[in-house]
Amino acid sequence: MLTIERMTGNVYGGSIDLAGTRITGRGTPTARIRAIANNLDSSELMTGGMLGATFDGPVSFTGNFDTQGASMAELMNQLDGTGNVDGSIQVLTSTQQAIGSALLGILGQQVEQVRGITDVMNAVFSAFTGKANSLTGDFIVTDGVMQTDNTRFANDAASLLAQG
Repeated sequence: MLTIERMTGNVYGGSIDLAGTRITGRGTPTARIRAIANNLDSSELMTGGMLGATFDGPVSFTGNFDTQGASMAELMNQLDGTGNVDGSIQVLTSTQQAIGSALLGILGQQVEQVRGITDVMNAVFSAFTGKANSLTGDFIVTDGVMQTDNTRFANDAASLLAQG
């Protein structure tokens, strides 16, 4: 058994603390993970992802998770726990996003259904672009699937609530 009394470090422009994490390797490996991440840079977290550098600002989260399994897939599928997220995110604009919106607009002129979708997406996107937006919420992970009932992305003019 490995018990981490204190393990801290810097990652993605912020800090992480894994104090109290316990990993047991005898028989089927098990892990009890206690994680605190403070002020991670959301643009660094998203770089290389599908959304690219669309976001900027600090994000923090805490979580308590348990899992067991003989492979990485089993460890992920058996992951259970709870956590929360808190941050101040700014949605950035970029030339690529502008070009993408323009292309969708051209498609929208050709197909009325696509135009309705692009109008809604542009309105939602613009409600959060260039503003400080708060990101807050709690989540539960059961058998590797994360669910939330109260994760909110909001500013003074708009609010999105994630449930499910």
